[in-house]
Amino acid sequence: MPDGHGDRAVPAEGRAHVVRFLLALLLLSALAGGLAWQAGARVVSALMPATHWMLDRIDDRIGTTALAVEQGRNETVIRMRSRVVLPVVIGTGVLFPTGQDGFEITTPLFGMLVPFVLAVGLAGAWPGSPWHRLLRAGLAGSLAFAWLLVDLPLSLHGFAWGALRDDHAPGTFYSSILWLEFMHAGGRLAVGVLLAALACLALGPRQPRQAPSFAFP
Repeated sequence: MPDGHGDRAVPAEGRAHVVRFLLALLLLSALAGGLAWQAGARVVSALMPATHWMLDRIDDRIGTTALAVEQGRNETVIRMRSRVVLPVVIGTGVLFPTGQDGFEITTPLFGMLVPFVLAVGLAGAWPGSPWHRLLRAGLAGSLAFAWLLVDLPLSLHGFAWGALRDDHAPGTFYSSILWLEFMHAGGRLAVGVLLAALACLALGPRQPRQAPSFAFP
């Protein structure tokens, strides 16, 4: 008659793996968050010229006059000043260039770095040797910073259109804001998970090669 010790050992071992994964995820996410807090402003500042260039190419009707990472009252923010440089249809009206200062938007910097924190935490916490965990975390972090070249210009463009809509045609739908709304609705969390998965697939655990065996009758 079978005893229940073997049946109980497997769930217990599975729970131990889950606990170790969660502890590693919390620790690595905290470390990644600290790194993002300390170095994120410098990294994003280095991306500002490329972001500025892409903003001007995405929509030539809105010109970006200033774009920088600044320290706000309570947190570090990305500050963008823009103005209408070509006629823009807003609602039932048209905005024409006025030559004035335009408008300004700010967004917290750390919100842009959520994919980095999550990707590094998940990729490093996934089971494997310490060396492979380190490699996966490094690759996930690199992918997350590269992702900023996509997210920064599209999100800032959405912010600019959101500011124009709120000032001149509240409630009007614009496709330019779809990206921003998706990112705010959990899109950056999904991106973090996706980047971690890509890093794990690219640098999964390597199985040691086995020497061929020869059997003789």
